[in-house]
Amino acid sequence: MNHKTDDIVWEWHVWDHLMQDHDIALDNYGDVAGNPGKINLNYFGSSDKVEWNHIYSIDYNAEKDQILLSSHSFNEIWIIDHHMSSEEAKSSRGDLLYRWGNPAYDTKGEQVL
Repeated sequence: MNHKTDDIVWEWHVWDHLMQDHDIALDNYGDVAGNPGKINLNYFGSSDKVEWNHIYSIDYNAEKDQILLSSHSFNEIWIIDHHMSSEEAKSSRGDLLYRWGNPAYDTKGEQVL
């Protein structure tokens, strides 16, 4: 947000990058384990369902134009690309570039955080 004008200058929403493998009739149905750039809508980790999308911290790497998000419920660190428009960020280009801590997309993976 531009604090001088209160204009939103860039947006990225978790909602645009969700995937689930429970209801084939929904648009976001797919192979969760095969898509690590997507966020597993059906994973709730150690958190309750009300706080499943809680982000603890955010940081910006200006050199790489990337944003780091720390997800409480997923026990993960996510990296997203900031080098695109808000509209492009809604597409698969805005999917997670990297994740570390708890491979919630792959329930067989080892949890680190």
